[in-house]
Amino acid sequence: MKKLILDFLKGIPIGIANVIPGFSGGTMAVILNVYERLIAAISDILRRPFKALKEAGVLFLGVLAGVVIAVELIVFLLENFPIPTTMFFVGLIIGSIPNIRAKAGQNKIKPADVAAFFICVTVIIVFSFIKGKTPSAVDYDFKIALLIFFLSVIAAAAMIIPGVSGSLVFLAFGYYDFIWKDLMGNFINAVIGFNISGAVNGFVRLLPFILGVAAGIILIAKAIKFLFAKRPQTVYYAIFGLLIASPFAIIYGMYREYRTEIIENNGFWEWAVGVLAITASAYLVNYLSRFDEKKNNGAEEKS
Repeated sequence: MKKLILDFLKGIPIGIANVIPGFSGGTMAVILNVYERLIAAISDILRRPFKALKEAGVLFLGVLAGVVIAVELIVFLLENFPIPTTMFFVGLIIGSIPNIRAKAGQNKIKPADVAAFFICVTVIIVFSFIKGKTPSAVDYDFKIALLIFFLSVIAAAAMIIPGVSGSLVFLAFGYYDFIWKDLMGNFINAVIGFNISGAVNGFVRLLPFILGVAAGIILIAKAIKFLFAKRPQTVYYAIFGLLIASPFAIIYGMYREYRTEIIENNGFWEWAVGVLAITASAYLVNYLSRFDEKKNNGAEEKS
């Protein structure tokens, strides 16, 4: 029971991170030490669904709960308190870097490892400068539904790659507000308000997004599982590069999306709280990583 509760709680920040532009659900899974287990479960979901759900079903429920929380709460926090909220997430990433660096550097470095590192750093930095034109209104029709499906495939693939933000894909093409705030927000509000007709209508509109996310996650999970089996050190160097570049992408994304709020609320206390948040979250993640390492080493010694 304790493991199930812990899995559910770990899934929540993963779901939250997937909603926030610039934040990575894959990074959060790495931070919480469930990334490989999550990838393995997703990869097996079609072939061995019962085994996959047994391994990570509660974790999936936590991710879903995190998405709901993010749509209802985290977006509000970022709009009203962007500096402390963003700095907290940056601290999570910084605190996880030493652990990933240690995993990446266990063997002699190879040219493929260096290439993977620099390619991933470049991709994150370049991608953070991409921004599409947000439509003021979208007439939902078959063409829009088809576009949402393909965008969701790309975004879902990005969501589970550490350091890459799936929501940043929607943002780049100008559909972030429409998908998360309009489609997802209206559906959640209809469900919470027991508005059956509104919930059904909202679900139908969300269907292309749901199918696209499922397709993207399953396809990329299989690829990542294969790479972990064949070239684990190169994968960890790629993840290390993604993590190194992520704080820049997050802070730049915060300034770009919430520039007005930052200027209007540019008080000393927000930056002070932000410094405390980044310090506390970095220490917390680093402590948890060392605790997990000691626990795993103890388990290996006993066996």
